[in-house]
Amino acid sequence: MGRGAIRVLVAAAFVSLGLLEAASTGEWSNLIAQGQAEQRSANYREAEASFHSALTIANQQSAWQPRARSESYLARVEQALGNLDEAENLYRQSLALNQDHGAVVDSAAIILNLGRIARTKGHPDQALPLCLQSIAIFRSSLGAQHPYVADALDTLASVQVSLGKDLEAAATYRDSLSMRQSGARVDQLKVAATLSDFAALQMTLGLYKEAEAGYRRALALRQSGLGDGHPEVAETRLGLAKLYRNLRQYSRADVLVEEVLPRLEAALGPGHARVANAIQEIAALYEEEGRVEEAEPLLRRALAIYEKSFGPDYPQIAVVLTGLAVLEIDRRHYEAAEDLCTRALKIDEAALGPDHPEFAAILHKVALIDSLEGRYDESAKLHKRALEIRERTLGVDHPSIARWEMDYACVLRKIHRKKEAGELEARAQQALANAAEVAGENYRVDVRDLQRLSGK
Repeated sequence: MGRGAIRVLVAAAFVSLGLLEAASTGEWSNLIAQGQAEQRSANYREAEASFHSALTIANQQSAWQPRARSESYLARVEQALGNLDEAENLYRQSLALNQDHGAVVDSAAIILNLGRIARTKGHPDQALPLCLQSIAIFRSSLGAQHPYVADALDTLASVQVSLGKDLEAAATYRDSLSMRQSGARVDQLKVAATLSDFAALQMTLGLYKEAEAGYRRALALRQSGLGDGHPEVAETRLGLAKLYRNLRQYSRADVLVEEVLPRLEAALGPGHARVANAIQEIAALYEEEGRVEEAEPLLRRALAIYEKSFGPDYPQIAVVLTGLAVLEIDRRHYEAAEDLCTRALKIDEAALGPDHPEFAAILHKVALIDSLEGRYDESAKLHKRALEIRERTLGVDHPSIARWEMDYACVLRKIHRKKEAGELEARAQQALANAAEVAGENYRVDVRDLQRLSGK
């Protein structure tokens, strides 16, 4: 065969390879689009299969971008499914490719997702620098008002909450929400995400009117954009139910939680951490309603999920243990309750530090146990310490710590420190009155209810 004929055959081979790669690129694009649509509809297993197939095709191509994007898309769905170690490995592979080829913005998006995984795993101290790094890159590359900046601010705010920096987090959420609503094209589902997360913090801060408005608006936007069966709709309902539980409007909360668990389980599976979060909140509602026999198996199920997913030292386990301790207090099994709180304190001190609001919440429970067992001096010391930690976060006159002030005052009266008790009660009453004047009567927490609870 002559050289000319060989050149023709080689050229034909290259053309054939080019056509094959073009065809596989088209198939890859279709699989990516299909996976994204499935993920938006919360069909995560189907999305996972589509992205896996896309990655297989990408690995056979010469270009690096399809492989990097396939890894990143697959990582996102694994993250949604709770497979965090697998998601982290995929993100790091994609990050290496993007950084090697100078893809700065895509690298920042992956860094942000690595921060989200660190936060979910209970390592907010590791998540914080990743969030700040991604925000800096997005601002310098895309501009200070780009939607990606708002995405990163939302994550930063959630990390600040995990670190106990609630007031800083509130300011961060306000910045994000302002950016999301001021653009020419407003992404309503992104607005809903920020509103829902911010509402959870507003509830913690005692801003019940604002929290209810945020949850209600987020719920309407998510129902319109995602459909009533979507897990994000279920979680928004759950947040609103928690608000009504805090306001002791239990019948309204009961209606909202009816379909939460079935919808989350259908989308995520029964062993997902987000399912455990919902179980824990529903158990807290049942406990306050006196439905102890229903609350305990739920809490133990949440505990098993967290331990399997994250190990025995995950911070959220401390919250579940404290919930179980409350059930033991209701049964007057004070020694068992104290053992649960002791384990919870060790977890939170190691994970969050001894000055974190969550650590303070457990100290408050131990103080109650000491009081119930007649150890009033020890109880007063713990109440004082817990209150000081919470006041550093929210300020001394905040309405949401009035319950703690009333509990502390009750113990002080037992040890004949009546003047201090009266000052605390007056401060709590004034804070609640001020809050009700701002928010309206529908959001009033009556100091007499707190007195009865403390006495009980």
